[in-house]
Amino acid sequence: MAEAGRRRIVKQQASLRPNAEDTAANLQLTRCIGLGVSSSALSWHRTPGILAYTAGPAVVVINVESRVQLRLLRASGHPHTVFCCCAVGGRDGTLVAAGEKFVTNPGSLGPAAVVWEASNGRQLAALRHHKHGVNRVSWSPDGRLLATTGAHYDAQLCLWDWQNGTLLAKVSAQVEVHNLCWTEDGTALVSAGKEHLKAGHTNSA
Repeated sequence: MAEAGRRRIVKQQASLRPNAEDTAANLQLTRCIGLGVSSSALSWHRTPGILAYTAGPAVVVINVESRVQLRLLRASGHPHTVFCCCAVGGRDGTLVAAGEKFVTNPGSLGPAAVVWEASNGRQLAALRHHKHGVNRVSWSPDGRLLATTGAHYDAQLCLWDWQNGTLLAKVSAQVEVHNLCWTEDGTALVSAGKEHLKAGHTNSA
């Protein structure tokens, strides 16, 4: 009788323990402390005074003046993705874009350039074309277009109408692109990489 009673107590205690998988699924990242990123994973916009940087599966948005963390941006449906680059854009700094380095989710459609609204964290677009990750993202001055480059052996530069999810143009850079820069009027885009420096007209004015 005593042995049977002990077995019942052990069984009841086991049933009261939280399931490890359920507990992990309910955990939410609320704050990031510290900074350890490359220049491509750090972006600042003067108008709203916000700074964005990547932190593993999230993009952190901070008010520079108050040093308050405003928001953590995550990709919808991709909780285990890793971001390697980001950019704050739009005339008023209302948009944030980030490139996924790789995606570990089974059945995923592949890495994307993800766009959010900075003020509320709402995801606006997920642009997919680069097979091996997105190496750089860069906004046109008016925020209408987004340029992306592929990681590793992709070597493609893509120009997007991100609001419609349309790939407007793509060109092969032949080498991995390390940086992108728009002219002030948004009519040309400059790309730079190893033994590579090119400028092309975008007709975005």
